[in-house]
Amino acid sequence: MPLTEVGYDHVMDMTLRSIGRGILTGVMAFSIGLSPGAFGLEESNETGKATDAHGQGTSSQTPISSDSALLGLPTLTALAESTPPQMTAIGDPTVRDGLRRAVYQFENDGLLQFALMLEPLADAPEAGWPVLLYCHGFHPDPPNYGRRTSDGVTDRPGDYYRGVPEAYARAGYRVVVPDYRGHNDSEGASFTKRQLATFWYVRDAISALAATAELPGSDEQQLFITGHSMGGQIALRAAVAFGEQVSAVS
Repeated sequence: MPLTEVGYDHVMDMTLRSIGRGILTGVMAFSIGLSPGAFGLEESNETGKATDAHGQGTSSQTPISSDSALLGLPTLTALAESTPPQMTAIGDPTVRDGLRRAVYQFENDGLLQFALMLEPLADAPEAGWPVLLYCHGFHPDPPNYGRRTSDGVTDRPGDYYRGVPEAYARAGYRVVVPDYRGHNDSEGASFTKRQLATFWYVRDAISALAATAELPGSDEQQLFITGHSMGGQIALRAAVAFGEQVSAVS
C-alpha cells in the first residue's frame, strides 16, 4: 500500500499516544492538513535570532516568521518538493570504525545547520547509495547534543545514538543525521523552547534528506526515514510530506 495511503493513520495513532494538549492538537492539526494555529496554538512573533539580556539580536541570521502555517502539511509538502538547500562538507571525510564520516552544513529557514553523514568505505553502487534519514530523539540540553560529556567536544551523534546510524551505514546506506535547529552548533536556539518545537524540527529533517539526495553518490530513487522517540514523530511527519518519494519509514 502506498505510503500516502497509510501515513495519516500512522500519524493519528502516534497522536493518540502523545501526552499533553500541545502535542496532541499539534499532531492532529498536521494529520488533517491544518496549521497548529487552527487549534489555538499560534506561537508568539519570534525570530530565530539569538538575543542578549536586553532582547537585542546577537546573530546575523535571517529573521524567521513564526507563523504556524509554516508547520502544516501543505507547507511541509511544498518544502519537500522544492529545490533543496546546498550541502557543503566541512573539511575532509574521516574514517572511523570502518565507516566514512563527514559533517555537512546547509541553510534552512535562514539558519545555518549541520548534519552528520555516514556511509560504507566501499565504492558506491552504480545508482548511488540509498539514503536514510535518521531522526534522533529528545535531548534535555540541545546545545550539548552530540558532545562528549567528558570534555564537551563534538562527537556526533553522541554515544546514546551512535550504534544505530552506524549499523545502517554498515548495511549499505548513506545515513544523514541532522542536528535540528538549536542543537549542537546549529543556529536557532530559541526554537528549542517553543511549544511546537518538534514541528520546526520536521522542517530541518525534510531539508536535510532532500539536500542529501542531491549529493553525488546518492540514489534519489531510494529514500528511507527512521527515528527514535521524539525522532519517530519527526520521521512520520517528514515521510507524509515526502509522500511516495520515500520508499519506507519506521
